Amino acid sequence: MEIVAVHVGDGIEESLFERLLGTVPEPKRSRIARFRKRDDAVRSLAGELLVRTWAAERLGLGSGRLRYAFNEYGKPAWADEEGRPLAGAHFNLTHSGEWVAAAFDDGPVGIDVERVEAVPPDIAGRILSPEEAEEWERAPEEERQERLCRIWTLKESYVKAIGRGLSEPLRSFAVLPSGRGADYVVRPAGDGAGSRGGAGGGGGEDGEWYCKSYEISPSYRLSVCSPRRDRFPADIVRRELATVTRLLP
Repeated sequence: MEIVAVHVGDGIEESLFERLLGTVPEPKRSRIARFRKRDDAVRSLAGELLVRTWAAERLGLGSGRLRYAFNEYGKPAWADEEGRPLAGAHFNLTHSGEWVAAAFDDGPVGIDVERVEAVPPDIAGRILSPEEAEEWERAPEEERQERLCRIWTLKESYVKAIGRGLSEPLRSFAVLPSGRGADYVVRPAGDGAGSRGGAGGGGGEDGEWYCKSYEISPSYRLSVCSPRRDRFPADIVRRELATVTRLLP
């Protein structure tokens, strides 16, 4: 697995944005142009450039050969010219605020990044399982915001990894401390640490799913999920925006 993050900061100037947007094929180009907020358009563009650059470097797939397939929940995958998902080539993309990040692996993977202060405390009752809520409420007041953001990204990375998106209720499962290569393991809510099997099924070892959390910067948390607990890198590869454009036309 490789995790790559691009710091977009305050964005990019108009002329560069238009030039880079021109390297993105339709219909993605039109979707990016339709964003009402410029920051959303910049993040979406940077994510597309990141994925295309990685595919060019690692898979030899230039922009003209790169295709996408989507599952019934809208999760994207690389596809061949007939639209069939490429075997052994998985990715997932996320962006929030100043950061755009992607996880690449030869098996299912999910990733999420969030700004710590952007996660409202009143969301706790809607996303935390009983086990997670108990742990969160015991935490010192000054640590709760960061912990809530970390749990949020862990859960989001899992639902993105299994490819079900918002159809998987976040309170229906818990991300609990694991160790042994991964920080967390996914369990059905209420089953406790002794249960077996990931919440969504179809995982790796014993049907389980594993997650790892990273501090991408002091104000942001990033989490990744995989069915294999030994796939997580020790750190994230950080790139500047300019480096994800150099292989593009």
